[in-house]
Formats: sequence, structure tokens, C-alpha cells
Amino acid sequence: MLVPLLAVQWLAAIAFAFSVHHNGFVFYQGGDQIWYYTTGWLTGHGVIPKTLISPAWSLLLAPFSLIFGPGYVSALPVAILIQALVLGPIALFCVYDIASRIAGRLIGYVAAGLWVLGPYIAIPLFKQSYHDKYVDQFLPHPLGLTMMGDFPSVVCLLAAGALIVRTYQTRRAEWAIVAGLVTGLAVLTKASNLIFLATPLVLFLIGRRWRELGVFALALAPALGALALWKYRGYGYLPAFGNGYVEQKLALGPTGSILTPYHKYANIDWSHLQNNLDGLGEVFFSLRVLQFLPFAGAIAVARRSWPLAAALSVWFWLYFVIKGSDLVSSVDSGSFFRLLLPAIPPLLLMVACLPVLVPRLGPMLAERFPAAAPRVPGRRVLIAAAVLFALVPLVAAAAVQPLSGTSRSLILHDIAVPVDPGLGLRAEVRGGAVHLHWSGFSAGPSHVFYRVRNVRGPKDYFCLGSSGASLCYYAGVLRRRTRGTEIVDRPGPGTWTYRLAVGANWLDDPMMGDLFLLSAPVTVTVP
Repeated sequence: MLVPLLAVQWLAAIAFAFSVHHNGFVFYQGGDQIWYYTTGWLTGHGVIPKTLISPAWSLLLAPFSLIFGPGYVSALPVAILIQALVLGPIALFCVYDIASRIAGRLIGYVAAGLWVLGPYIAIPLFKQSYHDKYVDQFLPHPLGLTMMGDFPSVVCLLAAGALIVRTYQTRRAEWAIVAGLVTGLAVLTKASNLIFLATPLVLFLIGRRWRELGVFALALAPALGALALWKYRGYGYLPAFGNGYVEQKLALGPTGSILTPYHKYANIDWSHLQNNLDGLGEVFFSLRVLQFLPFAGAIAVARRSWPLAAALSVWFWLYFVIKGSDLVSSVDSGSFFRLLLPAIPPLLLMVACLPVLVPRLGPMLAERFPAAAPRVPGRRVLIAAAVLFALVPLVAAAAVQPLSGTSRSLILHDIAVPVDPGLGLRAEVRGGAVHLHWSGFSAGPSHVFYRVRNVRGPKDYFCLGSSGASLCYYAGVLRRRTRGTEIVDRPGPGTWTYRLAVGANWLDDPMMGDLFLLSAPVTVTVP
């Protein structure tokens, strides 16, 4: 059953990709995809910028960045294929596996079907005025059509959830080891997935799985160490206990206490969450239905296992409250749904279990179609998982050096952008005018545009004092937009430094972002 569902998933994604606004392989992303790819490209060269993002997805992209170069658009098809051909099937199987171990194989197939078709079923449930934001700006994320870390993060959480359920039911230390390693990978994909640690903690404590909890914690420890080392390398201190990125730009010194992470990352704004719920009620056909589903689903799961119901509820509600109340979360902008992606799997699993509420039928389905007992992972599997998910990130975090100087990357519009001398920017001064030529950037089916920027003087950047990686910002101002490979500029007498910025976006609109590449500087003197 999963094979045809996987085929439907691929065909539906292909049909969706052709039906929404896109520019070649560039769908709506949001900007962080440049951070992920730039970090991967720099990591491939042994350095890292400020580590605003976690390392796992960037480390996976690093080998491809060495092949395709510093422009993320060139490697975007590979990232999409990885998500479609590798991560997509993993997610589908994990949804099925969790649901089938809760309420039987038939419920597992229901959950897998909802996972495949749910994003499209929800389209007509939104008002037409919100169609573009849900379809064009949100759906590319859960369908794996971006280079953002959101979909890989959700897949890691699903895999961790499936392994935790197996650990709980089998009481085998081998499954606890793999569960801890994969949960660590989820944290290394997005540090905010530390929220998820409450799920196994609640499940193992309620189920009195003391030994499994201890083994799980030990297997998780290397990933936490790798994340701490990665952040320390980039910042020069642990940002969870320091001032963070905004204050760092203001050059404040690092301060903090043991409660600093809580106040920074779990500062729940209930009024903002209520505003988001009000906004959701305005664009969705029925807010009451959404409010009903997590409670009814939890009761359905509780009919089979109340510890699993508690664990799924903790998973859902922690992400919903913490992410939904974040100040950058907004239904109006569409960011609300992207930030709540990690909360969708537990909600979907609980909804899939609703047939269990039917008297006699629900228990009969689970008893007649039980999930097969999982095979205990062998020593080779455990060693391979430990190497890939624990040792490799730890070694990588220890090996990379903080970025110094401005020859490889600069921050433009608060995004780390690679500097590529291969763009071949050249300048000649003739008759009081600056004639600029460049080689251009090939992005396959995706169209790019160029912005020529300059600044008076020989230096076009400024750096803020910081520990860790350099924090240097590009200071050039826009002079011209073009799709060609040459322009003539008349800046006036004086010394001027030019750079070329390359951009591409889902609408192929030169008036919009995102700028993902900078040329090396060229300085001229106009008499």
C-alpha cells in the first residue's frame, strides 16, 4: 500500500510544482535558504560564518556546494531531489509506522493517506483571498521544494518519533540508542527541536522506561555536544546564554545565566497567539473544527495507549504554543504555518486515529490488523548510525574555523552571501563614465537578475566587533538593476568601489529578492 501512495505523492508534487508560481526550480522560500547554502559552502572550505542555523542540513549540502559552486540556485535541483527521493519516502513510512503501532495497520494506511493528500485537501478549506499565501508561499515547504531546513527537520522528528514508539513498546536498548541518535540529528537540523525532547521524556517517565530513558539520553549527548561546539565556533560563546544575534550587532558583550535560554526561546506571548488564532479563524472555514481535532484525536489514541496520547499531545501543544506565539509568527504573512510544521505530524497522527472512537470497530481494527514486531537493529546498524549522526557532526564542528575577513562572504540584508570572484566583474573609466562588464551567472532553467551597487571610497563594508566568526556587512547602495551583463554608470568624480549582486526569486521579479551572490570588489577613480 505504501508503494502506490509514494507514487501518488511524487505525481502530486510534480503536478503541484507545475501549477504554482515558480522560476525554474526556485519556489517561494523565505531567505534562510541562502544562510543554509552559504554555511554549507563555507563549511566545505573549512570555515563557518555566524552559526545562526544548526549544522546538519548545511553539512549535507556542503559536498554539493563544492561541485555546483557558491550560488544556491545551481544546487537547488539536487536539494529538491534529495527531499523527494530520500526524505519523502522516509517521512511516509514513519507516519505509517507510528500510526500502525498505535492502532493497527489500517489506521497506519489512513495516516499515510492523510500525509500524502492532506496538504491538497486543505486547499479549498481556506478562503480564496488566502489561496496564494497557502498554496504558493506555504506548501512548497512541506512538499520539500525549497532549500530551507523545515522539511528535513520534520522528517527527522518523524523518524525520531517512530523510533521512540518502538523503544517504548519493545523495551529494547538497541532501539533507544537509535532513537537518541536520530533525535540528536533532529536537534542538529534545527536547534528549536530541543522542544521535542519533552516528548520522549514524558513517554518514558509515564511508561516507567527508566533504562530506555537513560540509554536514550546517552545516545543523545554527542549531538548536544556537537550543537554546542558548532554554536561556540561561530559566535565565540554559547548564544543560548549570551545576547544573541540582534544584540551582537549592537556589539554588546555576552551575558547570561542558566535561565537565559528559557527567557530567550520560551517567552510565550499569549496575546500574540490569540491574534494568530483570530487570524486563522478569518481565513479558514471553521476554527472550531481545528480546535476540536487535537482533543478528539488525543482521546482516540488514549483508547489504545494513554502514555502515547500524552506524548503526542505534548509534541503538538509545545510546538503550537511556543512557535505560534513567536513574534515572527503571523497568519497574515503565512509564517505561522511554516513555523508550525513540526506540530503537523502529531496532529495528523491523532486525527488518523479518530476511527478508534467508534465503539467495537476501533479496537477490532487494531486487534485484527496489528503491526508486525520490529526487527531489533544489529551492531552494524548501531555503529553506522553512531558514526553518521554523532561522530560526523562532532568532528565537523571541531574541525571548522570561524570565518575571518571578507573575501569569502559578506552579510547583505541580514543574510550571509558568498563572494564569488568568478562573476568576473570588470570596470573601465571612459569620459567620466564607468563601463562595467561581467561574465554572468548560469542557473539552468531559473532566471537571475543583477544589481550593480557601489560606495564611495576603496572600502565597501564595515565590521562589528565580535568574537567567533567575522560579522562584516556590505555597505554598497543600489545603482542599477539589469538582466544583461554590462551597464554604464555615471557616479560623479571620486573613487568608487563596485560590486555585482546576483538575485533570483519565485516570481522572477527584479524588484524583489533574494540576492544570493556577490562579486569581488572593483575600485575605480573617476576624474
